[in-house]
Amino acid sequence: MNNKISYRHGGTPVFDQRRLNLPERPVRDFSVNINPLGSPLVVKENWAGLVSAVERYPSMHGDGVASYYEDKSSIYPRNVLAGNGSTEMIYLVPRVLHFRHALIHNTFLP
Repeated sequence: MNNKISYRHGGTPVFDQRRLNLPERPVRDFSVNINPLGSPLVVKENWAGLVSAVERYPSMHGDGVASYYEDKSSIYPRNVLAGNGSTEMIYLVPRVLHFRHALIHNTFLP
């Protein structure tokens, strides 16, 4: 088995360009969970007032998200199912809707 690392997960475009014998140039790297354009100006200007909001862990019941959609779109909070990413939602949706069986099909697998 070859122990040499030939692949790295994202955030290393120069490494990948060299590995693939490509000319070095700026690229937008979507393999990591960051905004490739940087923080929006409104965030930079208001960071001091916003930082306290991101220091608290959100409600595990999704109260904040439900309230947001109620205020913005008049959607009743009982009609909002909030989750922490796609994996949680894949398991949560069938439980909430009381499905007895569910199938997850990924068309991108070989």
